[in-house]
Order: sequence, then C-alpha cells, then structure tokens
Amino acid sequence: MLFEVRHAQIERIKGLNEFLVDAFVRTRQAQPTRVIIDLDPTDDPAHGQQQLTLWSGYYEQNQYFPMMIFEGLTGMPLGAWLRPGTVSASCGAVDMLRQIVEHLRRYWPNIEIYVRGDNGLAVPAMSDYCEAASLIYAFGYATNKVLQRRVQELELEEHTRLLWWMAGRREFQLFHSFTDYQAGSWPGPRRIVTKVEITKTGGSNIRHGVTNMSGLAADIYREFYTQRGNVPERPLGELKNGLMMDRLSSHRFLANSQKLMTHVLAYL
Repeated sequence: MLFEVRHAQIERIKGLNEFLVDAFVRTRQAQPTRVIIDLDPTDDPAHGQQQLTLWSGYYEQNQYFPMMIFEGLTGMPLGAWLRPGTVSASCGAVDMLRQIVEHLRRYWPNIEIYVRGDNGLAVPAMSDYCEAASLIYAFGYATNKVLQRRVQELELEEHTRLLWWMAGRREFQLFHSFTDYQAGSWPGPRRIVTKVEITKTGGSNIRHGVTNMSGLAADIYREFYTQRGNVPERPLGELKNGLMMDRLSSHRFLANSQKLMTHVLAYL
C-alpha cells in the first residue's frame, strides 16, 4: 500500500510537469519561430528536519536543490523538480530536458529549440544529448589550466587592458572563440566562447562558455547567454519573493515536491 501511494505521488508530479508544457503550447496563438529552454538549479534553504534536506558546503546551509526550467522568451515555467540538497547541478537534467523536448516536438515536430544553462550543466552527457537531438545550446564552462594557458598565449587579457586604457578606463570586454578545444571526455572538439573583461577599477574577469552556435562570439555571449539574467533569474525571484516558493515545510520529500509544484502552478 505504501509503495502504491508513493508511485501515485510520483506520477502526479510527472503529470503536473507535463501540464506545464501543455499549458505553454496551448497558450501560443501559432507555432513560435523558436523555443528557448532555460535550466537553472536554485538553492532552497531548509529550517527544519525535512526529508532529504542536506548540508551544502558551497551554499553553507541545509537545503533542497530543485531544478527549475523556464521558456526563455516568455518566462513561462516548463518544469520543476525537487532534488536533495547535495546533488550535483546536472543531476537528472538530461532526462528533464529530454521529456520537455519530446513533448514539444509532439506538437511542433520541426520547432527550433535552444538550450541555456550555467557551468554546472556543462557536463558531457548534456552536450552529447543536445547534439544528438539537434538542439542549439550554450552553457557556461568552468575555466581550467588548458584554457588559462590558451588565454595567456594569445595575450587576450593584455590586449583587453590596452583597449580599456585607450577607451578612458571604462569597462571593456573582448571576446574570442577557441574552435579546437577538446576536453578528455568529449568525442571531439567543441567551440569555446571566451569573454575577457576589464572592469572600471582595472580588475579582470574571464569567463567561458561551450556552444554549438554559429556567429560572432560577442553576439553569442551577450545577446544569448547572458540574457539568462532576465530568464530564469526574474521568474525565480518572483517565485521566491512573491509566491514563497521556498516554504517547503512538510516533513516528507514527496509532499514538498507537490508543494513546489503548487507554487509553480500559481505562478503559471
């Protein structure tokens, strides 16, 4: 009996996630030119003894670590999955993305789908799936010794600092693409887009992204990837501050999963 109840709860959560995609499709007057799927894990601090809340050394708190998924042009929610507090950022993300993509393509077989996420989602399985499913993606990518050496060899920071000085010590950014970079776990080279920034105070900020998009590196980074500042950051803020999404105070994990979905449905 207990297992039957748990199975029913899990199926209800799956059904509600499918409803989010259905709602997005039904509210379009016509097939959109493209859909952007934004995946964003977010910390959800816990203040009791809720099941599967665990201590995160990174966030320095006891928490859940749900995955929230939004459509990047409209901000509409496409998925919400509660997860234990110490899972990796990418835990389950490929399966979540696959369900949404397959659902969308049942309605719109030829829809162009873009995917965005931070560097916690830039795992080989995610890039492999996006390429196999013909998705266009851009994920943040953590720096490493190889990329640091490549940036130094091209003197990118020095060139950016010179341009910063010539521009009157105003904030300045320089962008570059590495098309021959290949991590050891990748089947082949992938494109790395690098941003080198000198701030007003003279500090440097170097960021990377991995993508299969064509076009100028500056356009990919500024016009597509950093638009995540609007979605998913804005709806996440509204869910937490306006609808108290992080009030998951039930003892049981599945009960809190359903509470999370209630908040997301209210936002929808």
